[in-house]
Amino acid sequence: MERVTGHVRKYAEQVPARIAARLADVLAELRDDPSFTEKLDGQLEAFRSAATRYAEPTWGAGQQAYGASLGVNDITLDWVTDPSVENCEDCIALEAGGPYSADDIPTWPKQGDTACLDRCYCVVQANQESWDAAFYGDDGE
Repeated sequence: MERVTGHVRKYAEQVPARIAARLADVLAELRDDPSFTEKLDGQLEAFRSAATRYAEPTWGAGQQAYGASLGVNDITLDWVTDPSVENCEDCIALEAGGPYSADDIPTWPKQGDTACLDRCYCVVQANQESWDAAFYGDDGE
């Protein structure tokens, strides 16, 4: 967990200065350019993307914490892809490879270890069979 929060903290400290410096450079370059607005919009979109990358690692940390809390009760995890997006091959393989224990899952959604990096739309959720066994007994009733 410290690795994730340390990365986020380091990135957070660097983002404002990077944005200000790059914006100043772009404004100086575009000052007399007739396509100024279009280019500025493109640069602002790039900044939005960078800011989103800073904010979203908390999703991965939240997924990891959720998995760890389920693991305390020996509940395994299913990696679930989002059917509304085109999922990367890594995430498809992770979904097919489950269920996982919280200790043996190879990574967590949005942690950047899959081909989709931090643009992952997957989630981990409690495996129904292990959930039933943990809370209703082995017979699921």
